[in-house]
Amino acid sequence: MLRRAMLIEYRCPTPRGCLLLGIFTTPHGPAWYTPPFKFSPERNARTSSEARSERTTDGDRRWRDRADLLDTEDPWEDLALYCDHTLNTLLPLRRVVADLEAGVRGRVSID
Repeated sequence: MLRRAMLIEYRCPTPRGCLLLGIFTTPHGPAWYTPPFKFSPERNARTSSEARSERTTDGDRRWRDRADLLDTEDPWEDLALYCDHTLNTLLPLRRVVADLEAGVRGRVSID
């Protein structure tokens, strides 16, 4: 069901094209979704997070998905996006709002 509501899919630039961020419609306006991801033990050891125990399913390296409504009025935050191939790719929410307003749809690779 989420796939049918998806407007824009921001993906990693690898041939696999992992979903980093999905923008979809809701009755309350556009919303964003980041899928769950996991880090390798080596990559996980190089990062630190005080929220790791709260935001992971195993308390260590399997991170939960996230979703929220998109603030189109004041989009000055950056979303940190992750997959097995990327670490902390920052995507400004103002770019997402601009893409929506410009009518961008479908898959978009983030370099």
